[in-house]
Amino acid sequence: MSFLLDPNIAYLFLLGGVFLAMLALVTPGTGFFELAGIFSLVLAGYAVYNLSFTWWALVLLVLSIIPFVYSIQKPKRELYLGLAIVFLVVGSVFMFPRTEARRLSIHLSPLLLPVLYQGFCGSQSANPSKHRLFALLMTLMA
Repeated sequence: MSFLLDPNIAYLFLLGGVFLAMLALVTPGTGFFELAGIFSLVLAGYAVYNLSFTWWALVLLVLSIIPFVYSIQKPKRELYLGLAIVFLVVGSVFMFPRTEARRLSIHLSPLLLPVLYQGFCGSQSANPSKHRLFALLMTLMA
C-alpha cells in the first residue's frame, strides 16, 4: 500500500470518491457508485491519514457536495453548481502542501473541470455555450 502515499495518487482517490458520491446522489439505488465511492474514500482516508495535508482544503472538498446537492434538486440553480466546482478546484489545489520534493507535482483539478461540467451539464445540449453556467464560468475566468 506504499503507492497510496504519493500525494497525487491520494488526491485521485479522494477526488474519485467525491465524484462517485455525487454520481450516487444523482443515480440512487444502483449500488455501484455507492460501493465504489466508499472504497475510494477509504483508500483516500488511509493516504490522507499518513500524509500531511491542509484541513481547510479538505473541508472545502467535502463542502462542495452541499451546493451540488442543492443545484440538482430543481432547475435554474447553475450558480450553486458553479460554487460546487469552485470549492472543488480550490480545495484540490491546496489539499497537499508543496514541499521542495513535490514542487513539480501537477494538480489535475483544473483539467477535470471541463469533464465535470460536461458530465453534469453537458448532456442537456450538444452546444455547452448555451448554458448559463458556461457563461458564468467564462466570466469568472476572464
